[in-house]
Amino acid sequence: MMNLNMLMKKRLNYVFVCQFSEGALKIVKIAPSKIKTAKVIDFSFDKLSAQPEDKAVFQSLKKLGYDGQPIIVCLPRQYATLRFIKIPSQSNEEIDRIAKLQSSHYLPYAVSELITGFQVFSTDKSGYSDVNLVIVQKEIIDKTVDSFKGLKQKSLKIILSSYGIAGVFSYFNPQEKKTVLISDIDSQQAELAILSEGKLVFSRSFRLTTNAPGAEKIILEEIVKTRDAYYKEISKTPLEKIVLLKSKSLPAALQEALKSSLNLPVEILNYSEKAFVDAKLVERFSNEQGSFSGLIGLGIQEFPDTLSLLPDNLKETLKLATRRKELVRLGLFILGTIAVLFLVAIKNLDNKSLYLKKIKAELAKIEKQARPLEETEKRALFMKNTLQKKGSAIEIIHEISKALPSQISLINLVYEEPGNTTIRGQAQDLTFVFNFVSQLEKAKVFNGYDIKVRYASKKKTTGGEIVEFEITCTKK
Repeated sequence: MMNLNMLMKKRLNYVFVCQFSEGALKIVKIAPSKIKTAKVIDFSFDKLSAQPEDKAVFQSLKKLGYDGQPIIVCLPRQYATLRFIKIPSQSNEEIDRIAKLQSSHYLPYAVSELITGFQVFSTDKSGYSDVNLVIVQKEIIDKTVDSFKGLKQKSLKIILSSYGIAGVFSYFNPQEKKTVLISDIDSQQAELAILSEGKLVFSRSFRLTTNAPGAEKIILEEIVKTRDAYYKEISKTPLEKIVLLKSKSLPAALQEALKSSLNLPVEILNYSEKAFVDAKLVERFSNEQGSFSGLIGLGIQEFPDTLSLLPDNLKETLKLATRRKELVRLGLFILGTIAVLFLVAIKNLDNKSLYLKKIKAELAKIEKQARPLEETEKRALFMKNTLQKKGSAIEIIHEISKALPSQISLINLVYEEPGNTTIRGQAQDLTFVFNFVSQLEKAKVFNGYDIKVRYASKKKTTGGEIVEFEITCTKK
């Protein structure tokens, strides 16, 4: 029994990081660790043929010994939009709701067609949070998730490649607080990421043919563009260092060209020479044209769940599955404990009724542990039935986001059965509030509702005068 448990623990202590990039599938197998002892065990680089992506993923993972371990998908930067924004909340749940409502302002799609993730960069005393918001079309995420169907994965996450690039650098420079630009050059694509205080604040990607004439000049121009865009959109804090992640696609003379042109220290970080890469893989890594930096960074570092770009329904499904597994493990542990107690009792006690009493007590504990799962399933069923009703919360939120003008910022949105909704926010002028009410009254979902401004008051701030308001939507 002990040997079997040790083998299971060892088998499950891997994470597989995958990426679809330029007609190829990259996979890295990593043994992660909370301390600086994570290790890259193996990797693969397979060209995608005409067969479906899910079959290609299955075959490539099996070659690396995959057997149900956690999977992280490294989403290429070109598929996402990043915005550094300020949100009037410090609660992850509220930030998530506000971010979803704001997402359609940055991409020309309905909120229901977008997936968001975020990382809080900093908070202030006034209750606001500086947030790095990631926005992706739901169609892209759905296609990615479908590629992993049929696998018995323990968990699935989709995280933007920029965070993997930042993760590689931070793993070896955990105390670095400078503003650093990191460059990762792949065979057909390059990505630039800027870190400040150890966190990602800005990133860009661009097409690049590394063996074409003038590649060094293109990279230099893109680095300058990225630096200038960062200064304009995020912060005036100057860059203090440039780090090039080593790969075969990295132009040999780029380091010196950057030093002379930008007058900044330029370093090369070669992950294949670091201790966390298995020695037998160093030569294989150095012969690959593509970069594996983003994949390795996502596997050796831990990232907040708020960055996962899975659809909400799949996130909830995986949470329920995780809770079930935890209860099963707890049940097995308790049953094992019972078995030990039972054997000890047989040897040391003659009173068989005592044995039965102990067993019943332990079974009662198992039943108590299982009860929260039943409650969770009831709540999930209630949420499903609620969302299927006409005028459900998701429909009302969708209509509010469509009607919301850019001159209004939402602070709070409260939904109560049977559809009564309270909207609180800030506007530049009272006219925008009444225009907003007019738009809500035209929405079909609010047919049969009494919509009115409960209060609207002016308030002076350092940025000028604003109007704080509350709108109530009450079913007649």
